[in-house]
Amino acid sequence: MELLNRSEMAGLDLLARKSLERGSDASILVTNSVLASNQKQDHWSWRHLREQFCMKSAEPLFEKYQARLQHSMFILALTANIVSGALAILLLCCLSPNPFDSIRVSIALKTLVTVTCLILYIISYQEKWFFSTYSRIFASCFLLVLTASSELATSLLSFSTFADVGQRFSVFTVLVCSVFLPFPKWYQVTLATFAVTVLELFLSGWSLKCGGGWSWPQMCADVIFHVTVSLMGLYIRFLMEFTNRKAFLDRRECFESKFHLQYEKDQEERLLLSVLPKHISVQVKESIRDVIRRIHLNPMPQRPFTELFVEKHRNVSILYADIVNSVALTASLHGHELVETLNELFGRFDDKAEMNSCLRIKLLGDCYYCVSGMPEYDSYHADHCVQMALDMIEII
Repeated sequence: MELLNRSEMAGLDLLARKSLERGSDASILVTNSVLASNQKQDHWSWRHLREQFCMKSAEPLFEKYQARLQHSMFILALTANIVSGALAILLLCCLSPNPFDSIRVSIALKTLVTVTCLILYIISYQEKWFFSTYSRIFASCFLLVLTASSELATSLLSFSTFADVGQRFSVFTVLVCSVFLPFPKWYQVTLATFAVTVLELFLSGWSLKCGGGWSWPQMCADVIFHVTVSLMGLYIRFLMEFTNRKAFLDRRECFESKFHLQYEKDQEERLLLSVLPKHISVQVKESIRDVIRRIHLNPMPQRPFTELFVEKHRNVSILYADIVNSVALTASLHGHELVETLNELFGRFDDKAEMNSCLRIKLLGDCYYCVSGMPEYDSYHADHCVQMALDMIEII
């Protein structure tokens, strides 16, 4: 019974240890998942984005990327101005109950603004005009003046007949200024939006005064409305810039991983070529691919590599080179200095071997083996080896 109790206690102790190990593993998994979720949340913070841009010095490149995005937004704003101007002219000509003499000034001004937007659309369609900061500022101010002129032309109509139209055009003007105009800096967007908001409030008060229905509650409501639209437009622009910055970093990381993968492949290729000749390394890589394909098709365990890449070559010349007094050289140099010296020396040997139609087949410490006359036969293989030996003596 005592032995049984001891065995039971040992079993309980083992189970307890297993439970603790599983608990610790589970806690590690939970901790890792919490940390991963926190990191994902940090990736969507404005502070994290700014730190990433400063750390990677990506701000100048992002400005060029943002200029391309702003060009498309500017073209979209011009298109909206052209379409809205054409529709406004059509409605004024066809559906206006007022005499033509009272609206011809508005029609003429709207026609001028629409034609100017069309000309600006044709000029700015090419993206190269947007690479300069001053060109973007000039284009933004020019389109802002055109849009404000269009709004002013609408305000010249009868306010009692087209009261709602003015408010809808004011929203369009403020949103174009705060969202679509390609201002490079945030303070420029803020000042332009503030100026447009003040202009819209002035036109709103003018319409109330001319209509004879001036009231402070109505004016306060217009102020709240236009300020809300302005803040909403600035917030939309902030979200767009935030999304663009995140997309820029993601695409940059994608290219970084692609270049890093290509670099690792090149390093792997160089390592393989430093061990095997090129024509053998091609066969080895193809054999590895075949083994991987067979494993995917048949996951049963088997010997993966059964082929020996052995070739027989007759009538070739082999050069064996050994550095004299290599022991003294090893004793006089530190480890990294010795590696750098041998690496530079063997690198020069490889260059000369390629020039002399020799193929390096082995490195063994300070020994260098190369052969001439393979993989393609060369009747002057002995001459190549002699010339290679003379070049090696000259290098040393």
